[in-house]
Amino acid sequence: MLSYIEKNIKEKNEHAVLFWHAFPLSADMWEKQIDAVTAAGYPAIATNVYGVKGSQKKENWTFNHYVADVAQLLGKLHIEQVTLVGISMGGYQAFAMHKKFPGLLRSVVLCDTRAEADTDGARKNRFDFIDALAQNGSQEAVSRMIPNFFAKSTYRDKQALVDWTSKLIFSHEPEAIADQLRALASRDDSTDHLPKMNCPVTIIVGDKDKLAPPEIAKSMQSQIPNAKLEILADSGHLPNLEHPDVFNQVLLNHLAALDG
Repeated sequence: MLSYIEKNIKEKNEHAVLFWHAFPLSADMWEKQIDAVTAAGYPAIATNVYGVKGSQKKENWTFNHYVADVAQLLGKLHIEQVTLVGISMGGYQAFAMHKKFPGLLRSVVLCDTRAEADTDGARKNRFDFIDALAQNGSQEAVSRMIPNFFAKSTYRDKQALVDWTSKLIFSHEPEAIADQLRALASRDDSTDHLPKMNCPVTIIVGDKDKLAPPEIAKSMQSQIPNAKLEILADSGHLPNLEHPDVFNQVLLNHLAALDG
């Protein structure tokens, strides 16, 4: 079983908002977005990947395993369709979901992500990361990820957010982080799939994102039919945490357009 946070899930749900978290975080990163969409009347659910926050452990898991288990969970919760909001790793998983279960997707919001698979160099870096986790524990993930997550203004003005994110990463078991790295390294290239994404798509990216910069978001927009692009100012790789009010308004506008 996968662990999850849910709010306003009813006996039957025609359209819910599903949130998928970044590496190596958890569903907790979506708290303010869950509050925003449920206040607007939408049921919401945010799932955790294997080994995170009580989700079952699974050896050698891939994104295809994850999307299949989430699809099964949605069925158990009587959720007919979702708007899938995926950030970074959650965006990679969103591509896998659209390939495997397109009928479940009312729309997609891709945040600070990319369609390409890892290069050989990036894949090697992930396995070096795995080796370092075995030596240094979860602090290795804090040391590697925190310096790259946020805009300079966030480090300067929002130390509490930086500390919260650091503690969240440190709370995970090193092997759960390593399993995510293996899944990231083995993911398929989704570039050729972009023109097939014929549901409504909004792409969100922080203007200061160093890991998936705006140029990548612009390229995806040019390949996805009728995709919208929102570039958020003074935001890095996690704009939903850095500027939640701005992010939430973009998300609510996307949802309102579906109903309009």
